[in-house]
Amino acid sequence: MATVLEQAERMVGRTTCDWPTLESVADVVRQTRNTVADVRHATKDAAEHFELVARRRPLAAAGVAAAAGFVAGGILAFALGWFAGRRART
Repeated sequence: MATVLEQAERMVGRTTCDWPTLESVADVVRQTRNTVADVRHATKDAAEHFELVARRRPLAAAGVAAAAGFVAGGILAFALGWFAGRRART
């Protein structure tokens, strides 16, 4: 187990906090902007693809939308019932 003095001897000549440089912050900001742009483009491509599929097969698209609504409604109803039941017990 190291003592405080041993730790202090190891810390001589080093700073306790290495602040990020401006270049590293600029790199992170650039990478973040590129990632956001990539996600935006991928979302736009996916929306166009789903629109094309919906135009080609409208009944299948309506069925998928109905199923998604049914699942979302079931999850919401379950969550509301769960929280209402917990609140009633307290």
